[in-house]
Amino acid sequence: MFDMAIDPGKNGGIAIIGGDYAKAFKCPDSPPEMADIVREYVVRYGSAQCRCVIEKVHSMPGNGVKSMFSFGKNYGQWLGILAALHIPFKEIPSGVWMRKISGVPKDKPTRKRYFKTYSQQMFPLCRVTLATADALAMLSVFDRCWQ
Repeated sequence: MFDMAIDPGKNGGIAIIGGDYAKAFKCPDSPPEMADIVREYVVRYGSAQCRCVIEKVHSMPGNGVKSMFSFGKNYGQWLGILAALHIPFKEIPSGVWMRKISGVPKDKPTRKRYFKTYSQQMFPLCRVTLATADALAMLSVFDRCWQ
């Protein structure tokens, strides 16, 4: 069995845990590379042995049209990959998974650093970057999000 969490932004990441390991990857630049990461685990374990939570995204006031279009495009590509590989997934709004972790700062730059430190503590053998920190933090509360 393996679980994965996806922060779908272009500067986001994917975190995967199974057995006694956890791995995190920065979001690749192309859909084939995105699919390759997920497919490796599906081939190894089978899609019936997989679950995924993905951060549910929406447009945000003040963000540029181009950046929001790119963000939505990346999100849709992840959803398509999960569906094509028959991986069950749940879309979880950021506020929902973040409330399951105590002490999360409101300020975005401070919050990113907080999740990096938090994820390093939760997954000490995993390489944590600012790009992968949110996905790893989501993974740490996976079971509470999956219910």
